Amino acid sequence: MVQPSVDRSDKFFGYSGIHFLEIILPCIVGLFIGLLVFVSPLVAVGVTALVMVVLISLAKPVFICYLVILSTAFTSGMTRGKLIPFLIPNEAVLVLAVAIALVVLVVAKRRQSTDMGGLLAAIVSLTLGTILIPGISYLLRGLKFTVDDLIVLFAPLQYFVVFWLFTYLPDNKAERTNILKLMLFCGVVVAGIGLLQALKVGPITSLLHNWYSSSHEAQAVRIGRITSLMSAWNGLGIFLMVNMFIAWAFGVSRSNELGNGFIALAMVICTAALVLSGSFAGMFSTVVGILIITVLLRGLNRRTVILLVGMAIVTVVTFLIFGALIDKRLQTQFGYGGMIPATLLDRFRIWQDIYLPSLKGHILWGVDLTIPNTFSWKYTESQYISLLFGFGLIGFIGFVLWVFVTLYWLYRRHVHEYLKSKDINPTTIAIVISIAVMVVMFMAGFTNAVFAYSGTAEYMWILLALSTQRVVEARA
Repeated sequence: MVQPSVDRSDKFFGYSGIHFLEIILPCIVGLFIGLLVFVSPLVAVGVTALVMVVLISLAKPVFICYLVILSTAFTSGMTRGKLIPFLIPNEAVLVLAVAIALVVLVVAKRRQSTDMGGLLAAIVSLTLGTILIPGISYLLRGLKFTVDDLIVLFAPLQYFVVFWLFTYLPDNKAERTNILKLMLFCGVVVAGIGLLQALKVGPITSLLHNWYSSSHEAQAVRIGRITSLMSAWNGLGIFLMVNMFIAWAFGVSRSNELGNGFIALAMVICTAALVLSGSFAGMFSTVVGILIITVLLRGLNRRTVILLVGMAIVTVVTFLIFGALIDKRLQTQFGYGGMIPATLLDRFRIWQDIYLPSLKGHILWGVDLTIPNTFSWKYTESQYISLLFGFGLIGFIGFVLWVFVTLYWLYRRHVHEYLKSKDINPTTIAIVISIAVMVVMFMAGFTNAVFAYSGTAEYMWILLALSTQRVVEARA
């Protein structure tokens, strides 16, 4: 029987589309990379890596998410412009991820079953309060935006992009579980590097000094604290807190997705590093968040008790091994003889002497997007004073509305996805972690600008994205 001929009318300079994509285009790319070797071998290697990333991402789109997680955990604490002009490496990766994701989503025409009604309203509130209204206000007041001003004003956009990627690229339960696994794995690596920093391991201290330098990194071990890849001790503490929430949620929910060994290892290393970070905000918030997750998942069981006892033992052992380092931290905080941490007293003085007076007459629309060089201390040491200083009362209200509307939406999602079905899956896990993260970060925000911390902010938006998925595949 004669088969009908197929008309391949898609022609590229006389060649069919199939031939062009499978034969001619790879040859052109290979020739281009080969010629680049004569110009710069390093550039040729970079282009080759880029081509591989694009090909893998087109075949398996969730790879883009994995790449974003790796770059967030391992490069978001780098100095801006150190490796790539004007950018932190994870920002460059995010730009690449968006370009590839647009192609994937348009070609594949992916559709996800999501529930984002309340969350979208919250995001609109955040956008109006911290981008659009302040931007228009400063324009009308004649502010000439600097690069730093624009970075501050449009900072939320990168989080919206992260949210979009992790909402639409993961395609099933296994991929979403793998995302949570990779997030926790990266957190364990960051914690492990912090422990090596505390032990003053030469290659690690050199790595941090050369690529993750900051005022915190320079004096970290001297005053009894560690910074790891986050370049700031409180930033590290809050980042480890989020990772411990992931491990804890899987542990108390009796889910076997991560394995008991990995959960135990994560809790041990992250607990030790959290103690050595010296972040009181991180330690207090971790305790509160663990209680929230345990209550929401009704996870008071034998495994919960074992994890709590294990955390207590690790804390004691950490004090025994790093006693001298921890003693430095305690002396710094309480050596003056009082009961209130010295850093908290310093914050009160900074607020009273510098930032609260500057808000007079500017409370509605804000003072400036960046802190002027004339200020003797260039850190507000509070999420809410940062909001009032940069975006005024309008931005503060928009931000607070975002927090509370998001928490209301998350609880509604928790009721629908877990309390009614008792089903444990990546979505229900992400929802309870998100609730804990939002609550404790709202509290910690009084003394730290935690919602802007590198690594932590991206992880929070990833968790919110995973929380949007309707659990239909688990029932299919």
